[in-house]
Amino acid sequence: MKCTAISSNNGKESACYTSPLAQMFATPGRLFSCIVFVLFFCVHVTAQDEANPFTPQAAQLVTQIMVRTGSPGFVTLDVANQSSLSAAEVSAARKAVETQLRAANVRLVKPERAVAEITVTISENLKGLLWVAEIKQGLTTQIVMLQSGAASAVAPAHMPTLQVRRTSIYSATDDAPVLDFILTDAKLLYVLRSQSVTANRWDGAQWKQLSEQSLVRSTPAPRDVRGHLLWQQSQLSAYLPGMQCTAPLGSDGQLAEIQCREVDDPWPLDNSFEAFFSSNRNFFSGIIRGANFNSAVKSVEASIPPFYSAAAIGDVNTVWAFTGTDGRARFYSSFTQPPRVYSGWGSDIASIHSECGSKWQLMISKPGDRSQPDAVQAMEMAGGEPVPVSAMLEIPGSITAMWRAQAGSAVNIITRDPATKRYEASTLTIDCR
Repeated sequence: MKCTAISSNNGKESACYTSPLAQMFATPGRLFSCIVFVLFFCVHVTAQDEANPFTPQAAQLVTQIMVRTGSPGFVTLDVANQSSLSAAEVSAARKAVETQLRAANVRLVKPERAVAEITVTISENLKGLLWVAEIKQGLTTQIVMLQSGAASAVAPAHMPTLQVRRTSIYSATDDAPVLDFILTDAKLLYVLRSQSVTANRWDGAQWKQLSEQSLVRSTPAPRDVRGHLLWQQSQLSAYLPGMQCTAPLGSDGQLAEIQCREVDDPWPLDNSFEAFFSSNRNFFSGIIRGANFNSAVKSVEASIPPFYSAAAIGDVNTVWAFTGTDGRARFYSSFTQPPRVYSGWGSDIASIHSECGSKWQLMISKPGDRSQPDAVQAMEMAGGEPVPVSAMLEIPGSITAMWRAQAGSAVNIITRDPATKRYEASTLTIDCR
């Protein structure tokens, strides 16, 4: 109780009131109890945050979002579940993302105030949970992906389980680069090397060379030369940087005299598309053209970032994937719309049309340099996103080229052994298991 003298018309009077602080700290025991309560509350709240099993994943995801987009300041957040997580687990995942966004000085607001829209989709693959964040800022859309283990005992048995199989076709006996190959149903093998094209026939035990044609050019080839073969019943075409060659084929499959021209005409890609290849480098310039089946405009000519390889996925509503020279993969459902962008991929990709899963798979190589063994993994499109549907297949040697086989049911790859420096040609197929 505290009393204070105050003035009034009748003189001085005493006014008394009870101080809340005096009540709280009236005795040392009460003061101690209050301190214990505050400490317990803080520890309890902190423990709740740390106990959220999704905090580590949310922290990594938000960090990647901030690196990719900067701090957008005001955002909306939507979390979609395409996994077997329960509603309670999805709620915890959302709370973890919200907490990390606030920790990054990002405010969650209504759509009319937001400068960016963030949609986080949680799906599953054989490795666990796959977090995909789509960030829309104005006319641009960026994608961030995070692979993590399952936060609970999630059994991804409902996911398609496919297996990538590799079959060795041809091994070079020297270290001259092998650029591409064609294997026909008639057991004919055409091999494109940096300075020649050979025709070979299987004799039951090994490949026997039928004929060889030299490739002669007046200008130096790029240091890391690339090439592509295209087979027709009566003709073989070879595409190299700044040069294209054609050779008629005999009835027995042998090569007639080859004719080469030094031109910068485009190279063929999947699905009736073609792209211009840089004549003095080892990648495509980014100028592409072809039939655009996803638009009322039936032909397209577009300029995209330079890329190493490309693949078309699907018969209808085709999606195009490109691995850029900047280390990012870009997916286009229409060349009039911004692409979905991904990171953490290798530079070699190719599509395959199989009897498994969704019938279309995308083979991707892992990132890294050519001094280490490589690996490939099959992916499918699910909800507009590429999702792994196979385990990684380790490849002896590094992949130097990857093209879809002309039959469409296999992928042709060229690998180089870092120790022997020799090249090997193989095919990749999908086993439904």
